[in-house]
Amino acid sequence: MRSNQLVVLTIPALCLSFCLIQLATALLPDRKAVRFRDSSFGLSPSNSYIGHHVRRKRYVLRTRRWRKKDFTWKLLPNNLKEGDDYIVRQENTLHRAFHLWSAASSVTFTETLSPTEQTDFVIAFERGRHDDEFPFDGRDGVVAHAFYPLDGRLHFDADEFWTLNSRQGVNLFQTSIHEIGHLLGLEHSTDPRAAMYGARRPYDPEFALGDDDVRAIRALFPLPEEKNKVEEDFTRGSKNEEPKIVENLQVNRRKAVLIDSDTSA
Repeated sequence: MRSNQLVVLTIPALCLSFCLIQLATALLPDRKAVRFRDSSFGLSPSNSYIGHHVRRKRYVLRTRRWRKKDFTWKLLPNNLKEGDDYIVRQENTLHRAFHLWSAASSVTFTETLSPTEQTDFVIAFERGRHDDEFPFDGRDGVVAHAFYPLDGRLHFDADEFWTLNSRQGVNLFQTSIHEIGHLLGLEHSTDPRAAMYGARRPYDPEFALGDDDVRAIRALFPLPEEKNKVEEDFTRGSKNEEPKIVENLQVNRRKAVLIDSDTSA
């Protein structure tokens, strides 16, 4: 039997809304989706230091992890508009997004050009209902979703106005960085300066991984000299994690919405 529950959060403090969403994410059983509708206005950075400059850990790691560090990926040609193809291919947008994560850790990525070859990550531009349980809703709203380990799917909404060096539309580079983090096993960070922060950040020509992102990815994929010092006291996700848990990124909303879709029989 299928049931749906919609909870609308209108708490003025965005950080409190986000904390509630993070708590709900941790409690969701398998085969459930967490969709976060965030506003598109700017966010003020907060201090990531407490006390005498003691660094707080704000990232969250998945319990289910990849047991490898060298990944392959491919981009399916379906639904790629001419403008989107130019942004992806000519500007090497996905390559640059993957490179940020590999430069900060021991993880590597290799693109496979054959659409039929099996890869760890499969990236596609999809429209409306497609090959998962989370249909896109046209322009605005849900713009992308990525499945946590060990699934490997990343979908962008083909109906969005994807851009790069512009404050208009949805920035593909920034969105890709965020969603790749989920593919690798990172949940949302509570640090507004992190690429994995739970609300979409406005276009930033200097967009890069934050300190919290770097520490998070190195906890999963440490550099050779740090391999014996991997952080183990991470915040755990749901107790029964399966690849069906997906994170949806949504935009242009003035309130946070948690949609709990029970797809279990």
